[in-house]
Amino acid sequence: MGLLKTVSCSLAVTAALAFAPYAGAATIGQITGISGTWTATTPTSGVTTSLGGSQISWGSPASGSGQSSYVFGASTTPIDVESDTTFELGTFTHNNNPIYSNGTILSDATLTVATTLNLGGSSQPIKSVFNFEHWETPNNASPCANPGADNSMGCADRVTFALNLAQTESFLIDGKEYVVNLTGFLINGSLASEFWTKEGISNSAILQGNIVEKASVVPIPAAAWLFGSALLGFFGIGYRRKLAA
Repeated sequence: MGLLKTVSCSLAVTAALAFAPYAGAATIGQITGISGTWTATTPTSGVTTSLGGSQISWGSPASGSGQSSYVFGASTTPIDVESDTTFELGTFTHNNNPIYSNGTILSDATLTVATTLNLGGSSQPIKSVFNFEHWETPNNASPCANPGADNSMGCADRVTFALNLAQTESFLIDGKEYVVNLTGFLINGSLASEFWTKEGISNSAILQGNIVEKASVVPIPAAAWLFGSALLGFFGIGYRRKLAA
């Protein structure tokens, strides 16, 4: 289970109103700092970390653009946290460069985000852990995995995410446990649960977050995450490999 951090709220009434369903948003506190680092990958070898841990790179480049990479850029703070609205946790970028199938192919990666919360006058960092699953599709597949994506430069790849509840820290407001959660990728003004990234360019989306009661989050155990990845690899090992254009 994640480490429970208690935030003492002197304005209990405000906290209670903040999470009650009613018309109009209420500010319950402030995010005063955000930082994120990539802390784990599958595979573990062949993936390099740089830019203070905010970028991971992999693959044998099939063009002059270099390796493929993930980059996390934290949002500027402070951010007022409201009861019924999302906020921008940061920017997720996939530099989707062509790579050879005989090099390292990323399967999944773990992003650990430290968010400093000031709730009810008490400020402390909260660690949230998010798993990103990467589907590297072959550039020349016919049809592409998602015919509706932009496949003009080769078949698009897919990125999905899930909160790792077992490793995420929670905090108390009015006796209830809450966590910092991701609600989706904000892409061109629309919220999506998956991000199809165009080949050969830098693809960016805003990571939308919110604060939710821990009991409302459906946990995805690490074992289930790994089992799902294993099944995908077993049934589609050739399909995961990207071929150079």
